[in-house]
Amino acid sequence: MQAATAANFLHVCDHVQDAFRSGGLNDADQARGLAAELQGMADVADPEAARALGPLLKATDAIAADGKALARPTLQQAQWDASERLRRVCVTAGSQAWG
Repeated sequence: MQAATAANFLHVCDHVQDAFRSGGLNDADQARGLAAELQGMADVADPEAARALGPLLKATDAIAADGKALARPTLQQAQWDASERLRRVCVTAGSQAWG
């Protein structure tokens, strides 16, 4: 991994958790906000970091598209699984934010 790519990837890892910090909304509304944040990050990230965000963005988009105040358990699980995969990749890459 080149230094600039690694730095961009770690920046994404260190800031992706900020997107989760909106409270008081139902699942669909929160997912819409999170999806917008993640898409914005993916749009400016290098290709490797954008690919790493892809599964979480897809899972979050599914919750937003479902439109329910309480997301179906299968959608919640898909989002959790994608978040955990991203966490593992970020920790392996050296991110201190997920430790």
